[in-house]
Amino acid sequence: MKHTGMLLAVVLFGLGGQVHAADAVGNTSRVPAAAELAEMASPAEWKRGARYSGKGSLVDYRDAGLPTPSKHQIWVRDGESYLLVSSVTGVIASVLSR
Repeated sequence: MKHTGMLLAVVLFGLGGQVHAADAVGNTSRVPAAAELAEMASPAEWKRGARYSGKGSLVDYRDAGLPTPSKHQIWVRDGESYLLVSSVTGVIASVLSR
């Protein structure tokens, strides 16, 4: 009985994510394609405290004229934004748009 409850919870949470993702693109009859999911996962505006999950490129802060990062932080460029990201946790410490 204990295992059945756990299995039911896993199934419900898994299906809930699919339905939610389908609702996000305005179509509840299917799960979005990989390209749609990637688009939803990369917001145009990053916010401080959010976890970075994009595919930006590492930036040499000196060449870009950015402040020196602290230990365990890196600068990433994603679109027109420069993000100061923790290399340990992936949490965004600062966002600069240029």
